Amino acid sequence: MSIETDTKPHDFASPKLDDYKQQVMTDFHKQYNSLQDQRAKLTEKYVKPAQDYAVKQVGERPVATVLSGIFMALSFLPALTFAGFCLSTAFVVFGGSLLFGLFWTFAIILGASLLLLGTLIITFSTAVFLTFWVLTAYVCVRLVTCLVKEGSLAQGAKAFDAEMRAIFVAGRPNAATSTTNSATQ
Repeated sequence: MSIETDTKPHDFASPKLDDYKQQVMTDFHKQYNSLQDQRAKLTEKYVKPAQDYAVKQVGERPVATVLSGIFMALSFLPALTFAGFCLSTAFVVFGGSLLFGLFWTFAIILGASLLLLGTLIITFSTAVFLTFWVLTAYVCVRLVTCLVKEGSLAQGAKAFDAEMRAIFVAGRPNAATSTTNSATQ
């Protein structure tokens, strides 16, 4: 008893195969161009305005931007984990019974929300600490720079005072440079 198999070699040079290859390449290029158009639209509609807003905020409110940036960086993983936990809990619980599941979903998500709240409080405290540390380091570096640049303690303290007033009191970071430049001229 022998099994006969079709052992004809495949003809890879057939006209049908060439037409199929051409059709696949045409479809691929259409999809590629469509994806490129979508990317360009999304970049123009969302990414570019977000970048412009971020750059504007850094110039206008540097301390608040640093604080919110550190807070967002530190809270991204807990928030993402929380969202994944909520989704997985919802899918598991809805598999059983809709009413029973809704009750327990609410209870579990409420409990997890308390955990998230605690995590976000700790994250916010860490962000405040790191922001304070960065600002303190900046002030110390600027103090030493002003003292070394001016040559005398009185002139350095005066330049440092003017620079800090311009940055933190008036809220204009560029005014510090002009004050220091006018004091040295």
